[in-house]
Amino acid sequence: MQTSLCVVDARKVSDERYNRHEIFIQQLQVADIVMANKAQYYAEQDKQALTGYMTKLNRADTSVIYNNSQLIQLEQLQYIYTQLDKSTAQRHKQPLPTLKPKSMLSPGAEQWFLPSAPSTHTDDEFQQQLAQQGYVFKTNQGEGCVSYGWIIDSQRCLSFESFMQWIESVKELKVLRLKAIVITLDGVLTVNMVDGHLNLGEHDDALDSRIEIISDKQLDADVLQQQLLECIEVI
Repeated sequence: MQTSLCVVDARKVSDERYNRHEIFIQQLQVADIVMANKAQYYAEQDKQALTGYMTKLNRADTSVIYNNSQLIQLEQLQYIYTQLDKSTAQRHKQPLPTLKPKSMLSPGAEQWFLPSAPSTHTDDEFQQQLAQQGYVFKTNQGEGCVSYGWIIDSQRCLSFESFMQWIESVKELKVLRLKAIVITLDGVLTVNMVDGHLNLGEHDDALDSRIEIISDKQLDADVLQQQLLECIEVI
């Protein structure tokens, strides 16, 4: 593929945490198509802000698609498909930014959010640590953000009510994002919280529970972990 698609929430363009962030800027600068997602929640000024910001980045000619649902529309997909093989002048003028490897809580595990140096732990070491204490914790820092992540083995189910109370306490810290897939006594719960906006879902199965928090300020990891582990009901 010679064409890049960047998905953006236009409401973030007016937030200095985003519009001054190097990676946020780079992604929009190299995009051949910008998809403004969750457009059903936009006010007119949000669309104007995105248009103005793209002009400020000297990318006023970049195609912008507004998507009003969780699923991309057929006509939008067809338009993107027609662009896939078009090599752009912008691509040759401006090299792609060098992206660091995404952080991972274990080798071969699901990729998480923050850039990080590659893990030095082997799969065997990770599994041994998980077996010994029932969970693995990892924190990382980069690009002005801090991440805190946990993997909890499948033998330890969490109380749905207690875990939701924990999420509410994290929400009060005004973190940038919390994402999780958690094995609870009531089933497998998926959580996606961005800037305090919480979305819950269900999943058919999970090999373990995974939680990660991203914040633009340091948090008390010991307190967070103690409160999280208190949500465990079955060991």
